[in-house]
Amino acid sequence: MLNNYSDRTFGFVPLFAEVRDARGQTVKSRILLRGSEDGVVEPGETLRGQLFLLDRRWNSSGSQSLTLVIREGTSGSRSFHLPF
Repeated sequence: MLNNYSDRTFGFVPLFAEVRDARGQTVKSRILLRGSEDGVVEPGETLRGQLFLLDRRWNSSGSQSLTLVIREGTSGSRSFHLPF
């Protein structure tokens, strides 16, 4: 879930989101959004989807030592780094 707590619309292209490991290396992944959601999150809204890791096993005992990097496609060019 991505929550937009700002007062500006946030949009991104899920295909260009990246997952990186602790060394900064890209991990193959894919984000699938639910329903007709298109990567645009209005202020105060929530975007739901699933993140699939394609070349890593999930560590069931805590942190994955991975970071999801999402770059804004709308004006502002914000970049978000979400550790998990």
